[in-house]
Amino acid sequence: MYVESFTRAKDPGRPDLNEDRAVVYADRTFAVIDGVTDKSGQRYDGLTGGVLAGMALEARLRELTDDGTLVEAPAEVVVARLNAAIAYAYERYGIARHAAEDPTARFAAALVVAHFGAAGLRLIGVGDCGARLDGRVVVAGRNVLDGALGVLRREAFAALAELEPEATLERRLEVARAYTVHGLGGPPPGTDVAPRVHAAIAARARAAMEPAMAAWPADVADAVAAGGLRAVSALRRTDASGTSRLGRAGLDVGVLDGFPLSPTLISDQRRGHGEFATLELYSDGYFGYPDDHGRVAHWEAHHRHVERTDPHRIGAFASTKGSHGDRSADDRTVLIVRKEPPGA
Repeated sequence: MYVESFTRAKDPGRPDLNEDRAVVYADRTFAVIDGVTDKSGQRYDGLTGGVLAGMALEARLRELTDDGTLVEAPAEVVVARLNAAIAYAYERYGIARHAAEDPTARFAAALVVAHFGAAGLRLIGVGDCGARLDGRVVVAGRNVLDGALGVLRREAFAALAELEPEATLERRLEVARAYTVHGLGGPPPGTDVAPRVHAAIAARARAAMEPAMAAWPADVADAVAAGGLRAVSALRRTDASGTSRLGRAGLDVGVLDGFPLSPTLISDQRRGHGEFATLELYSDGYFGYPDDHGRVAHWEAHHRHVERTDPHRIGAFASTKGSHGDRSADDRTVLIVRKEPPGA
């Protein structure tokens, strides 16, 4: 196999806080892991929950490769063992009970893993990482929740410019992100947003979100608008039926967080060795993908296009996070596997 990869933290000065990981193991297993951005503010050994989730999953993938689980075991078994690795991390840090009670405290990650066996390629995906074969998307978790919350962030950013004309770009970005995390239920903690300003932002953002949430159950739409990303974490909690409110509404793409995951949120595909020449695995930090395929340079050119077009992610690439200064909107990772060298 010929492998080319690239990963970069959103803050290039803090590569230790990169919550993405590229995994290459034993010429058989390749993966991209995207740790969920921490919302708790907690650190363990100086690391975020997203970083710790990625570390646990990478170590477990090596085990699943060595013991043959990735070859034939049902995808639900693979995912259960991956989740068990994160659950063990909770035990290690003494927070198992807290993680069970508060989903925002969990270590979580999305993942796409490719395993090459004698019979061909197996692709397993959970969450919003992606995979392409010869430039064709075959694994893609579309996060409609982030789409709606991207609208919330965009409107909060724009409204603050009108309501506080003296607000700096830094404050607008900070307040818009805080609303995305905490929702419209009240002024976000630590932002010092006046009640009249909050009321105007909340009314504008909720109205703009309505089209994106029109088909959602009313209680879910209300919870997401009021509670933001923290509410999304809570709505992912599974109940006795093994499903969550988001899952039953058809809105969840799922994450690995040490707790049970509905099989409906797991992608499991197989391809023969002769069906493709190039495999690309990538995190959502690229905000889409390039037209060309097979080289890191194409992905980085796409990233530069996104940065030029919509650096703050409030326009064509609206998102729950944006770039500012030398900080990118998100960590980004791509891992490319080819059967032949480039240009061959």
